[in-house]
Amino acid sequence: MKILRLLALLLLTMVLTTACPSIEPEPEPEPEPEPNDGYVQLLSRYEALVDYTPWPAETKPDANLTGPGGNFSYWWEHRTEVSGAEALWGLCRLKDEQLATMSTRNLARTVYLYPYGFEFDAFPDSYNGIFLEMGRFNGTQELMRRSSGAAELLHLYQEVHYPQKAPGTYIPLDYTEYLNESLAFVKLPYLSFLLITAVDYGRFQPQEIRTLANAIANKMGEIAAANAANNNELYSWIGNVRIPYVLGAFVAYRYDAALREKERYDLRSFIDYSFNPYLDAPGLPLKLDTSQNVWVLDQDLISKITEIVSTSLLRLMQ
Repeated sequence: MKILRLLALLLLTMVLTTACPSIEPEPEPEPEPEPNDGYVQLLSRYEALVDYTPWPAETKPDANLTGPGGNFSYWWEHRTEVSGAEALWGLCRLKDEQLATMSTRNLARTVYLYPYGFEFDAFPDSYNGIFLEMGRFNGTQELMRRSSGAAELLHLYQEVHYPQKAPGTYIPLDYTEYLNESLAFVKLPYLSFLLITAVDYGRFQPQEIRTLANAIANKMGEIAAANAANNNELYSWIGNVRIPYVLGAFVAYRYDAALREKERYDLRSFIDYSFNPYLDAPGLPLKLDTSQNVWVLDQDLISKITEIVSTSLLRLMQ
């Protein structure tokens, strides 16, 4: 009798199993794609520090703007009459009616001349500094909102060159003087970091990336030639020499799909170091240069980075 009950129970189980097939779990939804075609922005952490939108996706058309650029003579004439950084920055503001008609090319040249742009590198973290500097000048914010803002920065980067000898102390104040070599010595790092933000926010087209890669390689050549002619004393690694390589590292890290995993790791290490060369960075081969009180990359890593960046730029130029 017990056996019959067990057989009946087994038969019932088989019938129920046939009539009610197991329900497959619903497939999990596909994960949202990462922004910028899989690239994760390196600088987005700094957006929380500022009250504006860096390189907004919605841009203003600017094809028909032809007005002249800015002039900082007013700041120069009145800079000793005010006290405090906010007041000094205020002297540099452009009038709204002037911004409304200024061509984007002339606006880029005006941003390049902005008297306090170089101060980004005085911050403990250079990227923190560049985001704060971009927010202090209304010209820079207007440039980021324009559809050709990044392209005009690239055009300007091709026009200006590193001096081949120690520059004078003349301070250009009008946008028409943007090619003055005294300006380039201190302003090219500022322009390079503006370009870094545009690269990180994906504001360049493929052809522009090829052009940018070529321009960066040319800047490396200008610095090398200048140092060769000046007993390696004109530009130092901790100063101007590293700047094209930082920009090149961002371009390679974001756009070069042929990089090997180890090369990407080395580039990211170099980028992290370049955030703040004045502090020790755990995990990086650094040594303290007591003469300048800065942490210096191990020479082997410097050689490796220069090779990776140079090779990557050659690929991106093709």
